[in-house]
Amino acid sequence: MWNLEINNNTIKRLRGGADGGVNLLAIADGDLLRKLSGDAIFLADVVFAICRFEAEENGVTQESFDEAMAGDVIASARDALLGELVDFSQSPKDRENLRAAIDLVAGVADKERDRIAAMLVDPETKVKVERVIRKAIDEAMDEALGSGSDSSGNAPESSE
Repeated sequence: MWNLEINNNTIKRLRGGADGGVNLLAIADGDLLRKLSGDAIFLADVVFAICRFEAEENGVTQESFDEAMAGDVIASARDALLGELVDFSQSPKDRENLRAAIDLVAGVADKERDRIAAMLVDPETKVKVERVIRKAIDEAMDEALGSGSDSSGNAPESSE
């Protein structure tokens, strides 16, 4: 378990560039929130930068840290970091607004996951995906073999 604490020193250190050049105070503009929520590699880099001193004391390299960042660990790290950023906010209203923004982004992501899940069990989606894959394969084969083959995959007879 890592000590993921956001304070003035953390903000300064990360903003300074030696640990990534990330301005954690820009969380309210939306881009950083989307990046922390959607880019696991970026998230791992930021979390490691925050925990760098603790990691060094324990002999943990960024490579070994990154290897441990997968699945539920990523989600837990994201939630912990975003929670710390909410807690660091100066006013109760800022904390409320930031929490609402985080919840909104999470809600949109959940709805998109549900939409994709519904599409994956829809028989019509399967037919459409198969059609697209078949077309892509046919086009790749046509390109690889030259334009002499038709879309059915049958090459013209040899003139020999």
